[in-house]
Order: sequence, then C-alpha cells, then structure tokens
Amino acid sequence: MIVKIFKAAKSFAGVNYNERKNENGKSELLVAENFSIAPDRLKKSDYIAYMENVCNTNKRVKGRQFHATISCKGREYSVEQLKDIAVQFVKKMGYGENPYLIYFHSDTPNNHVHIVSTRVDKQGNKVNDKMERVRAQAAINEILNVDLERKADKDIQEAKAYSFTTAGQLRVLLERQGWKVSVKGDEMKLSRCGKNISTIPLSSLEFKEPDEGRK
Repeated sequence: MIVKIFKAAKSFAGVNYNERKNENGKSELLVAENFSIAPDRLKKSDYIAYMENVCNTNKRVKGRQFHATISCKGREYSVEQLKDIAVQFVKKMGYGENPYLIYFHSDTPNNHVHIVSTRVDKQGNKVNDKMERVRAQAAINEILNVDLERKADKDIQEAKAYSFTTAGQLRVLLERQGWKVSVKGDEMKLSRCGKNISTIPLSSLEFKEPDEGRK
C-alpha cells in the first residue's frame, strides 16, 4: 500500500481533476463529508466554494488544498476496503473534521483513491503538516497493522533468491519493494517511515560471479 501526498495548492484543482474523471466514467465519488448541505445536492462548484469559504477563515494559509492518493497493488483491495482505509487515514492525519472528498479510480493497473480536503479547519486553524509524508505512511501501516520487521525479512529473503553480482543490484530489488535503502561501510540499511527497520551485513551476502553461467 502506497500513499502519496501532493504539494499544497492554492486552489482546489484536485476536485476539478476528479470530477472530470467522474464525467468520463473513470472514477466514482465515494465520500463527501462535513459539508453543510446534503452531498447528493451538491455540484463540483459547490464543493469548491464551500472549501474556499472554510479556508477564507485563515488567509495566512496560502496552500489551501490537501490532496493525497492511496494505492494498492493491482486489485488487492476492493472499493469498499479502500474507502474504509481512506476514511481512517483522513482522521489519523488530522483532517477528519474538515470537509473532504474521497474518489475511487480503477483506470490504472492499481486500484487507488484520491482524497481532497482543506488545510484549514472550520475554526480557522491550519492543520498540522509537519513531517506529513512520514506520518502518512506510518498511518497507513498502523491502519493495515503492518509488521515492518516481518515484511523486511520477507522482502530480503525474496530478493536474495535472485542471482545478483553486486550489492547495488540487491539494493535495486529492495527499492522496488518500497524500501529506502542506504549503504554505509559493510552495512545495507532498510528504512520506512523515517525509521531503520532492518540491517544486512554485506559480508553475509553471496554474490554470483559476473561470468558464472556462461561457461
């Protein structure tokens, strides 16, 4: 499960983007929460106007839009499962009382949802965005009850099953699994959410000779 947070924007372009997808039959609005009028009576312009009015209570905040995506591998999670995950995510990130929209997209190989909200709450306070990207992945892991140490062990063993001739090749395999990988001295470190999860001593690795298999 991968979460991506877009740079804060001055306008609510995320609403326009997702509503265009709706019009083309490529997305579906799953949740419209904390708007003063019944969601089924609102149009795209109403969502944007309401969000802008909330943000106008604190004009010091220039980046008004919170926009994030949560994506799973293939069709691993259904629409309803992604919806539930997204709602929990919004609350954990501090946007649960703000007006927010959740859209489901299935027009790519990976099911995913888009979340659009305001970076100002209804009391005129800016939502805390410190270390937001790190907190976002940590929130997803908590929601999914991911055991990162166990996942690291599993991914390392799977990577070691491949034939590789250098530590760099092993590093690429692990980065494809979503790990941040760094090498210092005789150690390769795997980290996620800003935390070191596992360490591989390079001396423990068995490298295949470059010309092995061609004799």
